[in-house]
Amino acid sequence: MPGNLYKNWGVEQRKHWNEYNKNYSKTHFKTINLKLRIDEDKDIIDYLNSRNGETLSEFVRQIIREKINSK
Repeated sequence: MPGNLYKNWGVEQRKHWNEYNKNYSKTHFKTINLKLRIDEDKDIIDYLNSRNGETLSEFVRQIIREKINSK
């Protein structure tokens, strides 16, 4: 059985779903932005873009946890 077909939902269903997602994200996630310089940090950008199959979030979490555990 397929999942919810958002495109077939009515206005009220979408409104409820969007509100739920907004509240869930607000209470369960913290957004952190990272700015890199296109020219000066090209090596970092290229490396981050080459991480096939692993999300950037997971990769950063792994690196930070390794740093925490090395203390």
